[in-house]
Amino acid sequence: MKYLFCIVLQIFGLSLTISQDKRIDNGFTIEPFVGYSISTFIDGDIPSSAYLNTYAVGIIANYYANDTWSIRYGIIKDRMGGSLFGLRVITEQGLVTFTSEILEQEYITIPIQANWHFGKRKRWNLAFGLSYSISVGEKLEFGDQINSNFAAPAIDIAYKFPVGPGNLVIRSSSLVRVEDENDIFSGQRRSILSLGYAYNL
Repeated sequence: MKYLFCIVLQIFGLSLTISQDKRIDNGFTIEPFVGYSISTFIDGDIPSSAYLNTYAVGIIANYYANDTWSIRYGIIKDRMGGSLFGLRVITEQGLVTFTSEILEQEYITIPIQANWHFGKRKRWNLAFGLSYSISVGEKLEFGDQINSNFAAPAIDIAYKFPVGPGNLVIRSSSLVRVEDENDIFSGQRRSILSLGYAYNL
């Protein structure tokens, strides 16, 4: 095991040594990634909402206008939802309190964002814009409400490490769904912590 660990460290050190630490000022980058996704409901009627923990995978592309600005877009697959722990609903039969109901829906999300690259070596980036999420499979229903496609404001911050011919990217992405305040799916939020590798094309 120690032998294998030493080999991995040597390969990593060699990669850092031969890495190209140069700014990208035009063209494209492609970044496949895998991440940890956490989502919940933040509606005021759900005082004890729990979190849905799952995975996310996807690919992100950047088109650079210069070394400071790019357009970020891509495709992300994950699940969003949360639990209804603590939610109280008055039905014809009386008051119902949920203790174990979980709502979750698979989505394909397409972010379209402006991406600002900053710092001395332009290794940091801050992206802001919109994400459009398309529900996959059967749509969730709760009473007379349906959890379906939606657009939401999204923000993203990342840092890249030059490794080999590209960059290792650590990224945190978030979106918040804001719609009708009477919709139980409104106020849904999702965050992803991911690790990817960006290739320059």
